[in-house]
Amino acid sequence: MKATLGHLEELHEALITALDRNDLGGIERASRELEGTLAQLKGFNSWLAEPELKHAAERVGRLADAAMMRVNVLNDHAKRRAEAMAAVRGQPMQATYTR
Repeated sequence: MKATLGHLEELHEALITALDRNDLGGIERASRELEGTLAQLKGFNSWLAEPELKHAAERVGRLADAAMMRVNVLNDHAKRRAEAMAAVRGQPMQATYTR
């Protein structure tokens, strides 16, 4: 399990690097690998009993938060660019997603 958590940490670091570099291929690769590795951990919660595994899981959680913050920043940048382009056209920005 420790090896899986270590791999998860490496994958989060790779995702963060890809996000920082705007590397779409790297983002896709890291995301796919993260999905597979997380599936291996589904339902596993015994790290709470082992301090070393708990600390590793907490590190992974902090990396996941860092990646999420970067995604939010990139999303905000994209939204601002879309709003600016809509303003140049003199039209209101269309909603990307609707319910």
